[in-house]
Amino acid sequence: MDRFLISIAVLLVVPIIASSSSTCDPACDDNEVCVDAACECESGYEDIDGTCQDVNECVDDNPCDTTVGACFNYPEGSYTCTCPNGYTMDPDTYICDDIDECEAKCLDSGNCTNSAGSYDCDCNSGYEELQKGTCSDIDECETECHGDHEICVNSDGGYECTCDEGYENVESICTDIDECEDPDFCQGGVCENLAGTFNCSCNETFTLDDQTGICYSSQRQKNDSKNVGLIVGLVALVLVIISSALAVIALIIFKKKNRSEKNIHEKSDSADNLKMSTKEKKPDGNYAW
Repeated sequence: MDRFLISIAVLLVVPIIASSSSTCDPACDDNEVCVDAACECESGYEDIDGTCQDVNECVDDNPCDTTVGACFNYPEGSYTCTCPNGYTMDPDTYICDDIDECEAKCLDSGNCTNSAGSYDCDCNSGYEELQKGTCSDIDECETECHGDHEICVNSDGGYECTCDEGYENVESICTDIDECEDPDFCQGGVCENLAGTFNCSCNETFTLDDQTGICYSSQRQKNDSKNVGLIVGLVALVLVIISSALAVIALIIFKKKNRSEKNIHEKSDSADNLKMSTKEKKPDGNYAW
């Protein structure tokens, strides 16, 4: 009975004690929490003259890397560390570490030099840094090779100026080529130089060969045709002679082969006849060899 009464008393008293230890009377003010029936300042606050006021961590105990970074205090009892562009923060030490941008910048067409929090891109000749960290090809054809009869061909990091057909570069100027100065041009005719080209007027009974630029007489063309026909005929005759010679050689080889086989058969028959002539007749009427 006594044990039963003690158990009832424990069940009634313990909740009362627990309630009194987790509840503060009077209630705690803002920025306070109740701990063991007593009001204490929340994390990030401190008791100053009985009032919980924000702790300025950036002044009292600055955890940030203020060498290059910065600390920002918030009145709500907290703070934050920041790093400037070109740096990354170590999550454990809050130290700002420099980023080596040269691992990913100016790779193909320039040279990169890393510096504290930044980098410099020195683009190769024919390239320019239109966007930070990227060397882009300069299209020189926008400003170069704009003279008369000039053609501009742009390429990666460079360009080339060429001239229209019938012109040549003379001291960086596209100048007309006087084809009529070439003695091989317009032989047997009259040559007239034109801008970028020429005109060949053949005399009567002459015909212009477009490939060579030479005027040929009609009689020469006929002779050339005859010569071509003669050459074709000679080639055909040579082929016939070679074919006939090969046929004769094949026939001779065939006859020699047949004659050799015939001689072999004749020798075999002679040997058999000789063998038959050497037989002798024994007393018993049989023949002996």
